[in-house]
Amino acid sequence: MEIQKKSYNFEDYTVQRVISSHLQPAGELKDMNDFTLERHLHREMLYVMEGENDTVLNGKVYHLTPGSLLLIDRWESHSYLYRKNDHDLLHLWFYLSTDHELKFSLMHIGAQGECRNTGYTNKFAKEYGEILSNRWDRLKGLKSYDAKSVGYLFRSAVNLLLEEFTVQNFSLMQQPQIRSSVDLAETISNYITQANGRNCSLRQLEKVTGFNRFYLAHVFRQSSGKSIGALINDCRMQFTAEAYYRGMPQKNIAMELGFSSPAAFSKWQRTHKEMIETIYRRLRQLEP
Repeated sequence: MEIQKKSYNFEDYTVQRVISSHLQPAGELKDMNDFTLERHLHREMLYVMEGENDTVLNGKVYHLTPGSLLLIDRWESHSYLYRKNDHDLLHLWFYLSTDHELKFSLMHIGAQGECRNTGYTNKFAKEYGEILSNRWDRLKGLKSYDAKSVGYLFRSAVNLLLEEFTVQNFSLMQQPQIRSSVDLAETISNYITQANGRNCSLRQLEKVTGFNRFYLAHVFRQSSGKSIGALINDCRMQFTAEAYYRGMPQKNIAMELGFSSPAAFSKWQRTHKEMIETIYRRLRQLEP
């Protein structure tokens, strides 16, 4: 099963404003119940192409408008998915792993905060990830922060990524390509990884991708050699080990991973105890 990927005109988009937790927020978070929060092992960037909405980063509220670039560092608490009153948004998400691999997903958010992948899900060449990792490390090394200095570090780098989309789109116009099952498996992997396996049921993946859940399970196993459930467990084990390493309480870990209760998390943890301890020991060995 293959579909034609819709083409977007990325020439119309540039970074207008860079937002990070180091800069002045729009306001304090008053109603915690209005947002669902998460944190994860990798770095993320959100570039807003269309629409406006509010988001939370480290307990502060920021209003996002077209051209905004939101920087989310490792383990920074931030909004998870979208709220019911979010709609008509086009968001480009970048995922930067610890080994500098840079992936992206272009998501459309429709009525009631429903999130759907547009077909743009892939990865950039390694050098782009290395550039962004370097810029992010420089950001953390600054003695003082202002919008100008943060903008210098990220505006041109992300504009280069947007330019790369324009180049890719031009190639598609010259020689149209179709989205293969490999791209679909990458979409599934990206979604599960960035969510730490939380809320990643086959029903949810069906909503995000627009493909039948049984077809998704078949394509993913065929492409990756493992089941979707196995990837979810891998992500959860990695997060659990690093969370314990950072001193996060078990109750909080269960919540971050989307378990229905601490008891349900404990039952899962006993099943995967050996692997979690192996990852934890590896982290201890890497301590400076």
